[in-house]
Amino acid sequence: MRKAGVAILIFLLFFLASFGGVSNLINNVSTSNESSNGGLMNSSWPMFKHDIRHTGRSLYGPNTAGNLPIEKWKFRMDGKVISSPSIDKNNTIYIGSRSDDCIFAIYPNGTEKWRYNVGDHVDSSPAISKNGTIYVGASNGYLFALHANGTLKWRTNVGGGWVKSSPVINMDGIIYVGSVDSYRLYAVYPNGTIYWSFLAEDSIFCSPCLDDNGIIYFGSYDGYLYTVYPNGTLKWKFYAGGSKGIQSSPTIADDGTIYFGSTSGYLYTLYQNGSLKWKCETGYIDDSSPSLTSDGTIYIGSTNVLCVIIFL
Repeated sequence: MRKAGVAILIFLLFFLASFGGVSNLINNVSTSNESSNGGLMNSSWPMFKHDIRHTGRSLYGPNTAGNLPIEKWKFRMDGKVISSPSIDKNNTIYIGSRSDDCIFAIYPNGTEKWRYNVGDHVDSSPAISKNGTIYVGASNGYLFALHANGTLKWRTNVGGGWVKSSPVINMDGIIYVGSVDSYRLYAVYPNGTIYWSFLAEDSIFCSPCLDDNGIIYFGSYDGYLYTVYPNGTLKWKFYAGGSKGIQSSPTIADDGTIYFGSTSGYLYTLYQNGSLKWKCETGYIDDSSPSLTSDGTIYIGSTNVLCVIIFL
């Protein structure tokens, strides 16, 4: 989902920017077991959509129920920002910039900690591992691994073209990321060597997610939602069609149900065996990805409505 896609400012709200004033755990919020965060850092928001299942569900909320978020500070970057922020256990915020060609680290008070120039647009959202390594893709076809101090650990070519996909990390530290130009999903070891790649039939814009068994889910411009075993072999694929296929990143509920949007104009829900559970007409869904609440409500944006809310 495009975050502040045409703005030149990042607005971080008080419940994201500093967790000194955010202490209440939301009741009955689950992102599953220890495995739900895999090899991710145990922090408030370590990756795109919070966890490996992409629930978009935080464990934290405002101290006082009913308070509206207020602007605490803003940090200026040049041009578009499509990347969304991640936050480590020290509350440092990491985010990429399209025009600056940089990934930024920002202190909780809104001042710059460091920036690293990757040499091309950064539309990918960073993922932070348990040891503090920051992984992010760039439009020059590289997956970058940075130390917490902003120095390069390694970079690996994953397709030689645009990496819009945001990385996800499994329990063993394997990083998964998609490539627009090579049509491949890559599995990369923590040392930067490629474990395997899986070839789809067209570009992969969306970000992969994982279930609690380590199965990888991702969509492609070819209109299919793919599920791939941790060894890189196909489990099943489901055709949703659409003029630009599936750019919406899938989300997995606590019961294993898979949700994703399609440019065909529907929100789809699938059983874990790949069969259709139901679909709901929403209008054209481009980059927007579903988020789930603990009561089963689903939120997703489309071109026809600001958001779609479905009560199960």
